[in-house]
Amino acid sequence: MTLLLLSGLSVSMPASAKTSPLAELQQTGFYGRVHAWKNITRKAHDVLVKVPKQAPVIVSDYHSSVGANGLRRGGTHNGVDIFAAIGSPIIAAADGVVIKAKVDKCWGPSMLVSHGLDKTGRRIYALYGHVKNFKVRVGQKVKRGQQIAEMGNDIFTSCGAGFHHLHFQISYSPKSIPLFGWGWASFVSDGAIAPNPHMYWADGAGKITCFEKGKMYKPSGLTYPVPCKIQPKKAKPRITIVAKKVHESESEADLTELAQQYSNLAAKLIVLPKTRTKPQSINRIVRKLPVYQDMLEQEFLMVEANLLVSEGK
Repeated sequence: MTLLLLSGLSVSMPASAKTSPLAELQQTGFYGRVHAWKNITRKAHDVLVKVPKQAPVIVSDYHSSVGANGLRRGGTHNGVDIFAAIGSPIIAAADGVVIKAKVDKCWGPSMLVSHGLDKTGRRIYALYGHVKNFKVRVGQKVKRGQQIAEMGNDIFTSCGAGFHHLHFQISYSPKSIPLFGWGWASFVSDGAIAPNPHMYWADGAGKITCFEKGKMYKPSGLTYPVPCKIQPKKAKPRITIVAKKVHESESEADLTELAQQYSNLAAKLIVLPKTRTKPQSINRIVRKLPVYQDMLEQEFLMVEANLLVSEGK
């Protein structure tokens, strides 16, 4: 039993140069993937993980043998390590209650939250490790997406790896192990056999789910505990009308005259819908300027529909 527990308390030695892993991430990007240190892809588990392109990068996946700093672990990983800038919000993965929050001697500031029942009816808990500045207190109810802490500082212990990240781990047994008293053992008793967090995402197994304010989620599903990058909204295209091209042989004087006629007719068309003019009268005006007939008809229809029209010149 002792050996099993010790093997579960996997560690990765702190990086001697903390800027090295950061430089590697700067080259490859901070979003949308499980990071492959030194471009070496390792399959740590059997669940196919799909990371949204706006989701902060996972630097050490579940059951990975490589730590958040890119160095080899002493055992397999019991959770998921997510990278974001120091001070970034850490948010609740679902509605719940804060069970425990303490500064662990190895993990640093960490928190255990009860997130209700999973899809099988078992009560599920989540560990949020290596954070700072708790925003909630023990016993407090939290809502999905609510900020509960901040991304912590670099922690130079065998647990913190000398490189800041959020350690996110799932548990079914919220009882500490006094014999060890550090790391996950300060919070839960099943850390050595912790389930795969990728099995619990709201969109389905392996489908990391970004939290979106106002969106409805299944109570049993979890959303990403670090906010995803906000995508800019696309501007609505403006409706424009472009005049038909006039043949190049027409003189400048003809063009000026046509432009003036068009201007006068367009002004009349704006007024006509308000004067209850018969359709025959409208058609008579439109036919006076064949070159712009299509354009004028379109403009009349848009005025009639009270649409905002921007004239192309």
